[in-house]
Amino acid sequence: MKRSELVAKYGAEVWNRRTGKTLAIVLKSVGEALANPGTRIPLEDHVPHATVVALLPEVEKVIMKLGLKGFVLSRRDRTLRYDVPDDTFEG
Repeated sequence: MKRSELVAKYGAEVWNRRTGKTLAIVLKSVGEALANPGTRIPLEDHVPHATVVALLPEVEKVIMKLGLKGFVLSRRDRTLRYDVPDDTFEG
């Protein structure tokens, strides 16, 4: 479908969807948490009307797919924290 057809059918807002912005936000948050162990990193979505609660499963999915350990995701505070795992410096 051409851009003009998509806009005509769904409205101009459709062109801003599936752009990778959510993934970029998740990766930036994970990177910021890794760079600042023990610090709570606030999670904020790029879509004004969306709640951060919708972003939390995406954060969990990326952490699991990458096999990362030591992350604490707080649904209540809507934050992400990285705690260096105890076994990091073993053997």
